[in-house]
Amino acid sequence: MSGATWVIVPISTVGCGKSTVFRALTTLHPEFAHIENDRLKTKKAFSTKLQESVKDHPVVLIDRNNHMVKHRQEIYEDLRYYDVRLVLVNFVDPRMDIMKVKKIAFDRIRARGTNHPTIDGSNERMVRMIGGKFFKDFRPYDPSNEVDSQFQEVLNLDMNKSVLYNLRTVLKFLGSRVGFDVPDDDTLRQVIQTVKDYKVPEEEKKFQKDAERVARKQEERGQARKHDETNGNAPKKTKTKPPQSKKRNHPGEPRPVQPQPPANRTEPMKIEDYFSKVQS
Repeated sequence: MSGATWVIVPISTVGCGKSTVFRALTTLHPEFAHIENDRLKTKKAFSTKLQESVKDHPVVLIDRNNHMVKHRQEIYEDLRYYDVRLVLVNFVDPRMDIMKVKKIAFDRIRARGTNHPTIDGSNERMVRMIGGKFFKDFRPYDPSNEVDSQFQEVLNLDMNKSVLYNLRTVLKFLGSRVGFDVPDDDTLRQVIQTVKDYKVPEEEKKFQKDAERVARKQEERGQARKHDETNGNAPKKTKTKPPQSKKRNHPGEPRPVQPQPPANRTEPMKIEDYFSKVQS
């Protein structure tokens, strides 16, 4: 393969339409590589797959959120010695209200239900727990950041708009660089519908396997407890340490100085603060 490989690196959250766009791209262009992080078990497997893919594909689509700066740094380090063009793709428009972003993401996760490898959209507790963690950890693209500034190009999408809009935007970007024409909207709509009709195989749903594993452990504990009761074995008691009284200072003795955090310590900007800064 001649020429550099174009590597699409999204900055996104769950439920932003990333996988739908990427599957549509590989349906139109089977020569593209689609790396699905949800189907890889370890970071090493992800890195190996990424490095192998850039050797013989014109375009590599990294289907991972990369919502933390360290994720983008990992990709850069994995590919720093390869002939690639790294493109950061923003799926989240920083001008959007954060609550609107959350609502769109959560509604999409619920709508797809169990048709996902790792998230059960019908389980409201799981939706809020996983979605909430993603938004808490999310760090948007920042051109002044040393890590983000290492990427050669940036493409802005908008999760508030249709999949058709975002798909067409990516196709125009890649078409002008790799060299292909963008199909008409009717063709793109048919491809998008085909992608949406795709069903994740039951054996690939990790959340079901996790639930089954927990259920088996609970059943095993119940059987062991029943066996002990039947044989007259009392359950083991856990030893607890008695509460220790706090040491008090003698009269006139100075109180110990509590350590203070460094005065110049700065915390990473949270997504809520970033959105407020951009909107003001």
